[in-house]
Order: sequence, then C-alpha cells, then structure tokens
Amino acid sequence: MEATTFIRTKLNRPRVVSDLVERPRLVEKLNSGLERKLTLVAAPAGFGKTTLVSSWLDRVDRPTAWLSLDEHDSDFVVFVCYLLHAIQDIYENALQSTQALMNGSSLPASNLLVATLINDIADLPGPLVLVLDDYHHILDDAILHLVDRLVTSQPAQLHLVIIARADPLLPLPRLRVRQQMTEIRAQDLRFGGDEAELFLQMVVGNRVDHQMAIALNRRAEGWIAGLRLAALSIQGEDDPAALLTSYQDSRFVTEYLVSEVLMHQPDEMREFLLRTAILDRFCADLCDVVTQQPAGSSAKRLEELERANLFLTPLDETKDWYRYHNLFQDMLRIRLSADADAVDTDDLHRRASRWFAQHGYIEEALRHALAADDLSLAADTLEQNSDNLLNRLARHTLEQWLSLLPEEVIWQRPHLLIFKAWQLYRQYRITALEALLDQAEAGLDRGHYNLPHEQHQDFRERIQTFRSATYYLIGDDRRSLEAAERALAWLPENEQDARGLALAFFGIALQALGEEDVAVQRYNEVIHDPSGLGPAKAQAFLGLSFLQLITGKLQEMRQTTHQFRVFAAQTQHPNVIGAANYVSGFLHYELDELEVAREYFSRVVEIQHSTNFMAASSCLLGLARIHQLGGELERSQEIVVALQAETMRLQSTDLLPQLEAFQAQQWALQGEVERALHWARGFSPKGAPEPPLLFEIPSLSRARILTAYGNDDDLQALQHDLEQGLAMAEARHCLQRVIQILAHLALVHDGLERKDEALVTLQRAVVLARPGGFIRSFVDTGPSLLPLLKQIERQDALSGYLRQLTAAFDVHAAVGTKTALGPTQTSSEVERLALLTLREEEVLHLIAAGYTNQEIASELFISMHTVKRHATHIYSKLGVANRRQAVHKAREMGILSPA
Repeated sequence: MEATTFIRTKLNRPRVVSDLVERPRLVEKLNSGLERKLTLVAAPAGFGKTTLVSSWLDRVDRPTAWLSLDEHDSDFVVFVCYLLHAIQDIYENALQSTQALMNGSSLPASNLLVATLINDIADLPGPLVLVLDDYHHILDDAILHLVDRLVTSQPAQLHLVIIARADPLLPLPRLRVRQQMTEIRAQDLRFGGDEAELFLQMVVGNRVDHQMAIALNRRAEGWIAGLRLAALSIQGEDDPAALLTSYQDSRFVTEYLVSEVLMHQPDEMREFLLRTAILDRFCADLCDVVTQQPAGSSAKRLEELERANLFLTPLDETKDWYRYHNLFQDMLRIRLSADADAVDTDDLHRRASRWFAQHGYIEEALRHALAADDLSLAADTLEQNSDNLLNRLARHTLEQWLSLLPEEVIWQRPHLLIFKAWQLYRQYRITALEALLDQAEAGLDRGHYNLPHEQHQDFRERIQTFRSATYYLIGDDRRSLEAAERALAWLPENEQDARGLALAFFGIALQALGEEDVAVQRYNEVIHDPSGLGPAKAQAFLGLSFLQLITGKLQEMRQTTHQFRVFAAQTQHPNVIGAANYVSGFLHYELDELEVAREYFSRVVEIQHSTNFMAASSCLLGLARIHQLGGELERSQEIVVALQAETMRLQSTDLLPQLEAFQAQQWALQGEVERALHWARGFSPKGAPEPPLLFEIPSLSRARILTAYGNDDDLQALQHDLEQGLAMAEARHCLQRVIQILAHLALVHDGLERKDEALVTLQRAVVLARPGGFIRSFVDTGPSLLPLLKQIERQDALSGYLRQLTAAFDVHAAVGTKTALGPTQTSSEVERLALLTLREEEVLHLIAAGYTNQEIASELFISMHTVKRHATHIYSKLGVANRRQAVHKAREMGILSPA
C-alpha cells in the first residue's frame, strides 16, 4: 500500500485509559496462553476487549504488532498490505518475498500468497505477538481463508491475538481440543461488583456509594460501556440515585444513555460531536474544516472530550489522531441522520474529502466524496493523484481507487481511461484494450470529452501508445510503427513509462518491416544514454532482446540479456527485474540450458505480481514445460491449473489459447491422445501472427499433436496452415518462427510419404538455425524428427551442429518418463526406426494385431489404396514378401514387441 493511502494510526496500539481497572485474573489467563497458537477475545461491543489486551501487552516482554481493522479493510490487498506494514514495523527487513508479491500489477493468487507469508513469518529473527483488533469487520473470503491457513500452519514464533464481537471463521473446536487456543468471553470480561464500584468511583468519585454501584452493575450486567454511560449520566444528575429508576428495562438502553449524555453537553459541544461523527478518524485540523470553526477550536474541544472520558480514543502517542467508540459513533450518526434537515451531511463529507485529498489520504478522500454522492469530486481527486502513482508503477493502489468509482464515471474521464488502458495492457487483456481504445477515440471524434485542444491532442496521442502494441500483436506492423512514432513525437520526456512502451513496439515493428538495423540503433541509443535508469531504458533492453530472439541472433541476445540483468539489479525495481529474467529464461530455454532457464523463470514467478501478466504466465508455462521434460507431469499440471484459475480471475482471456494448447499437449503425455486430438482438430489459426513474446504458440502445439497422432487428412490441413504461417513469418522477417514452422513441415511431408521434400525442408531449417544455435525449436517438435536429422547429418558443413541437435534428443529420451509427443527414440534405435515412417509404424502395428486392409483403412481414416501403398513400403524396407514375414522381422528388430 502506498504512503498516500496508508493510515499509520491503524498500526498503533490504543493507549490505556486513565480509569483502567486492573484485572489480574484475566492478565494471568492471557499470559498462560502465550505459548499457544491463538488468543481469542470475543464479546459484544463495550466489554473492554481492546482495553484489556492493550493493557496486558504493556507487561508482555515480546515484540507486538497491532492492526486495528474497520469495514474498509475487508479487502484482500488492503488487509495484506496493512499486515505487512504492521510486522515490518517490528522487523524492518522481514516479509520481503510477500512484499514482492504484493507490489505487482495484479492480485496474488491466494494459495501462493499464504504459503509465502507463512514462510516469511517462519523466517522472522525473533518472536512476535500479532493482534488483529475488530476482526469482525472482515467478511472477504480470501482474507478469511488467509487467516485460517495462517492459524493452521502457524510458525512457532508467532502468537496471534484476535479481538472480535463474534467468533471468527476458524477451526475453533479443533484448537480447543488440542489446547492451542486461549479464549476470553463476555462472561470473563463482565465487571464484578467490586470492579464496578472501583470503576465508578474513579470516574465520578464519591457520588456513587457501594450499594448504588452494585445496583448499577446488576442492571448493566457487568457491561463496561453501560457503566461508563451511566457514569456520564450521573455527572449531570442532581440526584444520582434517581438514575436507577430511569430505566424500564433490566439492562441499559444504549440509545437513551447516549441521549442523556448528549443532553448534558453544551450546544456547541453537541453540534461538534454530531458533525464529526461522519469521520472514522480525525485530528483537530480536520475537525476545524468539517465543523467550519476557527483554527484551534477543535483542539480545545478534543481536550475537553478526553478529560470527560466521553468515548474518545486516542490513536497515537502524541494524541494527534482520535476516533469515537463504535457504539458512541453509531448513536451519534443515528441522531445526525434524524437531524438531516438541519445538517447538510453531504457538505460535511465534501469538506472531509477535500481535506484528506490535500493531505495525501486519497482513499479516505474518495470514500467521503462518494458518501456525499459527489462523483465529480471523487473523479477529480483520482485524476489529480494517479499520474504520480502510475509513474512509480504503484498499480495496486490505483486499481483499488479505480474500483471505488462507477464505470460510467471512468468513461467520462479521459485521464481515468488511460489508466484503465494501462491496467488492461498489464493483464494482457488485448481484446478489451482494443475495445476501450475504439470507444475512447469515438468519444473524442464526437466531442464527448470537454477538453481544451492541447489536452484533446494529448489524449489522442496517449491512445497511440497502446495502439502501437495492439496493432503489432494483430500483425499490422505498419500501423504499429506509425502509432509508436506519433506517441514518441508527442509524449514529454518525463512520461518514461508511456514512452518506453511506444519505444519497445517501435523497434520490433521496424524489424518486422525489414529495418532491423534502424531498430537496433534506436534501442542502443536509449540503452547507452547515461541520463538515467528509467522505464524507457528497460523497454529498450526488452525490445532489443526480443528482436534478437526473433531474428535468430541468440549469441548477441546472450550479451544483451546479461546487460539487462545488470541494469535491472541497479534499478532494484521488481518490474524491471522480472522483465530481465523473463527474456533470459526464453534465451536459455531455446539453447537447451534448462537448469539456467529454470532459474530465470523461477525468479519471475517469485515476483510474478510485480510484472505484467503475459510475462508471468509465459514463465510459469516455461517452468511447467521443464517439469514435463523431467517427467514431473503432476507438477506441470498443478502449474497449469493454477495459471488457468488466475487467468480467469483477471479475465485475461487473450492468454487462454496458449494455456489450452499447453494443456492439450499435457493430455497427450498423460495418455489422453483422443482428447488432445479433439483440441488440435478444433483449433483454427486466426490468420494473425502469434506474438513471439509468448512461450507457448498454439499453432505449433497443434502441429506437434497432429504430426504425432493425426491422419492423412489432418496432415494435409496442417500443411496448408503451416505454409500460410510460414509465408507470414517470412514477410515479417521472423527467423525463429520460420525455423519452427519448417521443422514441423518436414514432419508433415514425412507423414505424407514425401521423404525427399521432408529432408529438403528440414535441411533448410537447420541451415537457418545453425548460426544462432537453436536447439529446442527442433527438439520440441517431437522425436519423429530425429530420424530425419540423422539422414541429413552426413553433410560435413552441418555435422557438428547436427550432432549437437541429435545429442539433445538423446538426453531427453533418456528420461524414464515419456516427455515428448509420439514415440520416443534414442540414437541406438535411430537406424531401425528410420526405416519406417510414423504412419508405416501404425500400419505395421495394426497388421500385427490381425487387422485386414479394410479395417486398417477405417481405423486410420485413410483409403484402401493408401493402406496397400504403406504395406508395400513396409515389405520393401524390411526385405520381406508378406504380412507374416513383416511381423516376424519387425519383432526381431525390436520395432514390434515380442509376441
């Protein structure tokens, strides 16, 4: 949570009241529970729960973190941020991993956050008592789950204290049975007769004798707040004993007592109390503004209220900030509402909103503006404070603020629309971003926004920043370049984040249009500019890294990513660190340096909520793929399931195709081939190029499944789509994609009995890939590529590189679990398996199973003519004359299992 919204007084332990009644029995009970997991203090309002715990902690020789909660804290991000601040006030450098998760552009997944938080607490350098006061305000399921997990898996050095009006949703019966919890309830907190007498004498002196104190306590049933209200009433009574006959009920009527208290206040004080009741917390200066009194007036009133013990609670040691007791504030607000004709409460909220905004408490300013139903004031407040946070990449806070405003208000404000566009881009919601930009430009054209000409143009050029991204991602490189050029020409130098985004797409759009040298020069100009460490330089590194990946200059990319990581370490910004490790992981994965890639991918995952979601999701899939290759299919599946949930939560549906593609390959590896084929046959390339920035490319995933398991019709349809994709990749000068498509096309030709064409296609891919040293683009294609590679290895010019490629196949084939689509092969099997194509092997297996030619044709969805052609090729390659001999020879060679 940013400093502009952080309310430090919520972390201050309430001061002990001057009329404190010592309660040694309860203190001893609290002390004896310190070695347990949880202390629960649960009772209705006014029973002295907070006072008891605060006074007890004065005597506890352990560090204490305190968090006072209210209804505004029933938000996952807000709650966790306050929790971090509370603990870091005690242990300054603690919880760094959790802090990194919370500093990002999207909400952390609950399970990841809880696990990280528990681990961080376990690493604290000493013990800690953590108090959550007024926990009954927490209704958010994610927070309830977090605290439940925290209690269940609680580190030994943590003792949790929960103060609430009702039982929290925790496994209380289990904690009781295991004696892991200390409970203090209303019956424990009720004053006994002696305690009530002592309390009343401390407040009103000798005006209350022993019998009257006993009688009042009996009526109050030991309720401390009731006794305090009674004491205040006694102060204004000529005959205190008459108070006992003033109530018709057996217990105090709160509304009546508050009325009695108010009735005995001077008019000026009563008006002050009512008008300041709208404030959840207040200081003298704020009260002056809300009540429209001369400066200094409220400070005197607050001193009077504190001296009178009028339900005023100081929130800090210096007594700058206060709040009213909840019951007292509730009754004041009821009375204020009844006097609505005399008091303009909306105006009170507006004054409070402006004061909070002026002093940097933006969230409270927004809440008061909305309480006044003044949407214009709320929007003005947000607009005036969003730029600073956006430049500091404080997106959690901005998203929280933005969520307070109705959607129709956002659409009326160009400035807020720009922030909304940033949010959509960071979450890779490209379709939604395009729709927003279209509507925003339409609004400009129709004059919907009342903007001066200069701001009108500024808004239009900011839109172009995002257009440079969306145009590139749909393959319109020319318009992407034009949009980026316009944005860079217009945007001021201090808007580094926006300029950086435009620069990144300016360079890769130039490259796609064949002007790679110009793009590289522009990136290097920014990278070598000594003027600073801004977001534009990070985007230049990111753009240059991807340009080198796209164009196959992997060795140059190695140097660039190293410099990028050094730069990221200098900035110490999680977003930049994430981006540098993201592209480093891509590089080392392609070079088949999987352990290095795993390390870089893992670094991004550790701070995944501090970078954009596209990068985080790609790195998670990179880790899932590495788990696949190591035979850890369950771990890989866990990552995919968690990522799918996070993708849906963020509504980042544009990333779903790559998740579905990865899942389809996972199904095939798990033996669910028909399910994988169903996806592959149903997937249709959209005709637009798939961004090279993504780890998983759905069209290539489809190709891997169909070349491994598809029939002739599948392969022919696939050939058409791959050739279209190849033409597009060549037009965009995307060497990486050209290599990948050619490798898959080679398998298609091989499957369709076009061996010579398969070898020529694969050789072309190898020639293009050799200078950069591409490995995974071939290995991930599938083990059926290995026999083809062996057949072209005889060419001396390529033999060294080819040996490196075939060795990579062998390494992964040696893993005990199946890790690739289709039949896995090692070099010892290559010569015999090179005899038969994948389709011929399928036909041979069916022949061995006793299928007739007609049954084979039906099973494989091919013609009788094709079956006979395959059979003839099998007999020829095995040197046999008929079916029986073919089966016998194949078993001798190990192509078929023994009978």
